[in-house]
Amino acid sequence: MVRTNFVRTVHQVCPTAYSYAYDDVNGLHDCPTQKSFDVTLCPVGR
Repeated sequence: MVRTNFVRTVHQVCPTAYSYAYDDVNGLHDCPTQKSFDVTLCPVGR
């Protein structure tokens, strides 16, 4: 899985993305409590 085109592409486009299970270099992040995020998937015009 590590050397697939999918993983390479994900890491090229979004270097800190978690592309597969146990992608531990980038995959384990935590946020301080009291944080909130707005996630936009497929924004208009992109």
